[in-house]
Parts: sequence; C-alpha cells; structure tokens
Amino acid sequence: MSKILNNGIFSETTIKIIAMISMLIDHIALCIPYIWMHQDVYRIMRNIGRIAFPIFCFCIIEGYYHTSDVKKYILRLFIFALISEVPFDLAVNSGGIFGINHQNVFFTLCIGLCMIYIVDNESSGLFMKLFAIVAACLTAGMLRTDYDMFVIIQILTFYVLRNNRIGRIICITALNTLYGQPTGALSLLFTECYNGKRGFNIKYLMYAFYPVQFMILYLIRSKY
Repeated sequence: MSKILNNGIFSETTIKIIAMISMLIDHIALCIPYIWMHQDVYRIMRNIGRIAFPIFCFCIIEGYYHTSDVKKYILRLFIFALISEVPFDLAVNSGGIFGINHQNVFFTLCIGLCMIYIVDNESSGLFMKLFAIVAACLTAGMLRTDYDMFVIIQILTFYVLRNNRIGRIICITALNTLYGQPTGALSLLFTECYNGKRGFNIKYLMYAFYPVQFMILYLIRSKY
C-alpha cells in the first residue's frame, strides 16, 4: 500500500474521468424524477456523487502548478461558467433559463483559483492573503455558487497541504464529514494515488462535459 501511495497509479486524466463519472451519477439522481421515487437508489447515487468535487478541487491546484498561464486558466473557467449557466439552470433550477439563486460550480472553481493566484503571489502581504480568502468565501456565498464556501475551503486545503499527505487526508476527511457528505472523503482513494503524470489531454472534454450533461438531462426530464 505504501508503495502505491508513494508512486501512484492514477494519472491526472484517470482521476478526472473518475470525477466526471461520479458527477454524472450524482446529476442523474438530482435531475431525473424517476430516481426520486426510489429513495434508496437516490441516496446511493447522491453519495457516489460526493466523490467528484474534492477531486475537482484537487485538480484546480494541480492545474494551477502546471499551467503556463494562470490568467488564461482563470479566464477559461469563467468562460465555461458562463456557457454552463443556462444548461445548469434548466436542469437544476426548476427549468428556468437563468436563475439567480443558484450558480454552477465553474463560478466557484473560478473564484477559488483567483484566491490561490493572490495567496501564492510573493508580493501579496499577509493582509492581502487573508483578504483574498475571506473575499473568496463571501463572494461564493453571496453569488450562491454551487458548494460555495465549501469548495473554496477545500481548494485552499489542497493548496496549503499539497506537500503534507497526513494533514491533507485528515483535513479533507474532516471537511467533508462536517459538511454532511462523508463519502466525499472517498475521493482521497484516487487523489492520494496520483502519480504526477498528466495522461491524455482531456481538458476541453471535461469542460464541455459539464454543460452538455446538464442539457441532456434537462431534455430527458422534460419528457416526464
């Protein structure tokens, strides 16, 4: 086991695919009324879905360290947040074309990445770093982005404890348990077995997958 943890068995691509599958299972349960009538199945599918977002938070930090241009990375997340909003609202927010009460998670990830960009900047003093963290949490909360402050704190945790495996495992497990989704800690089975390799480049596939799956789920739900 220690050899697997030290050397890793999952590339970044594999971890992203696992997160995408987990997320899709979660969103099928969230959006399809037929699943709602089978509460045991619904709960199982939603619990499986909790695995996804800690992985996405992990990938944000790995992406931050490996990107050649952080500003383009932030812009890319923001553009896909805008693209995803209508499909997200149609599928999740009771079929409305644009809902102001709940925004898609790309906005949360974008806010979290902006926070890391400021916190990691050598020219940022302690006050600026603390301000960036508080501002990110408040912005996510006020905009009511998906998972809001919970995602921001997890992104920060993966950043601060990137080189501290034990601390990372303890904190991510505690955060997900306190948030009421303990199965999210199962994401560590994959992130802690990351081998540091990129694998196939599925960056844009992953970005596109998010709004496309919501659009398909909305079309399926509209048949009920």
